[in-house]
Amino acid sequence: MEHLDVSRCAGDAEFDESIRAVAHSCPQLRHLNVSRNGGITDATICSVGLSCRQLRHLDVTNDNITAAAIGTVAESCPHLAHLYFAFVEGVSDASLLTVARKCPTLTYLSVCGAGDGVTDTGICAVAHHCRSLRGLNTSGCSAVTDASVIEVVRQCPD
Repeated sequence: MEHLDVSRCAGDAEFDESIRAVAHSCPQLRHLNVSRNGGITDATICSVGLSCRQLRHLDVTNDNITAAAIGTVAESCPHLAHLYFAFVEGVSDASLLTVARKCPTLTYLSVCGAGDGVTDTGICAVAHHCRSLRGLNTSGCSAVTDASVIEVVRQCPD
């Protein structure tokens, strides 16, 4: 299996374990959407990253996942092109720097809902490292200003 979308399922501990089993059984997985699943844990997202190193698309929009899990995925999956981690707890400029350095082929990034944890510094890091970026969602990032958006446009003209 290469594509799995189980978004908006009523997840529980059993569901979380089944996603971990899929990750171990399907190392060729390239697209995973587990957004809006209350039962998904950091351990499972880390397992996905460590098991599915060819992952290209990941959506973990979820308020019970933390930035630490996103860091593990970024470190393990350098081919990520689409990364959605909106409303993830603890997202910061350091999180974005890890993603930017480890996933240079990123074309779309969503960090909406990060409040003041993401600033111009993090957005500029993404712009400098991910030159193929074509889409960026920073809605709800209160510390992101026009300056970093202009930098994204300069660095990522596509």
